[in-house]
Amino acid sequence: MVKPSRIVTILLAGLAGWGLGTAGHTAEPDGVGTDLFLAQAASAPSLGQRFQSESGRYSVLVPLGTQATSPTTVNGQTLTWTVSTARQGDSVYGVAYTDLPLEVLAMGQEAVIESLKASPFWAEFDWEALGNRGQRVSLGDVPGIEFVHLAEGRTSVVRFFLANRRLYAVMASATDLHSANQFVASFAIDDLWRPFVSEAGQFSVDLPMAPVFTPQQVTYQGTTLDWWQYVGYNLYAPGDRYGFAYADLPSSLNPQDPDALLQAVATLVLTELDAPHLATQGTVIALGEMPGREYLLTKPDGQSYVLRLYLGDRRLYGLLATSDSLGNLDRFLSSFQVP
Repeated sequence: MVKPSRIVTILLAGLAGWGLGTAGHTAEPDGVGTDLFLAQAASAPSLGQRFQSESGRYSVLVPLGTQATSPTTVNGQTLTWTVSTARQGDSVYGVAYTDLPLEVLAMGQEAVIESLKASPFWAEFDWEALGNRGQRVSLGDVPGIEFVHLAEGRTSVVRFFLANRRLYAVMASATDLHSANQFVASFAIDDLWRPFVSEAGQFSVDLPMAPVFTPQQVTYQGTTLDWWQYVGYNLYAPGDRYGFAYADLPSSLNPQDPDALLQAVATLVLTELDAPHLATQGTVIALGEMPGREYLLTKPDGQSYVLRLYLGDRRLYGLLATSDSLGNLDRFLSSFQVP
């Protein structure tokens, strides 16, 4: 049985073998030179210098050497971890991350973190002892769990955070309690919302996760239109949906009344929401020179829906946002841009 005081040592050893520059490991593009981290304690980095990982999408105190690592297995799925570490005297600091497959992600936030117990990576740990030491933590809206052990003049701490599909492990094993806490507390994740750019649709919109492509067809005045539709989700708001789509109008279809086209499409969408009567209650909006309509709905379960339609130069755009968070609705809808 491995002593809890060796949590960080075993964790990083399992990920990277503690060997900076070990054969078979390659440097990550955003890593600073690993030679610095092979230096003795006298030249080791000090807390206060912030490290930014572009590919890891995080920042933390202490410059970290970066390398690819060996895979681990969670619930039958292979995960590839990237680990960044730095030594400072007898203290070691590190951040590891891996992107979870959908099969693992489908287990949910808590299950993904808890599933590590079933991994060979954790097989040696006495989870009965460690279970009493684990506590829930968070980083803004990002859920996490923390394990701490103090023994023999050393503070060992590891925090796990699940940010959408990326699982982070923030680790410190230090002779000074303040330094260990300062390091893990300095960990910050870049904004989870990122622009999604459609070159074909010539638009961009912010999303917390990569969307799923779900094309459909709609019919207007006997003409079938290809409705190139995407749906985005939010791991931290399971009820949220961020839908957006566009359709190119054929030359044979020349709507003399843009309002009629917008209302017809709105009727199709709102009918699926059991609210076709709202199609006549749209608010006039615009995006630049594009005319549009907005439709608002809150259902008895508290979920709010916002439908926005815009008619550009022979192209129809649609956005349908579902959430019980006004902030999420506004973040998505306000980010939509057409050059």
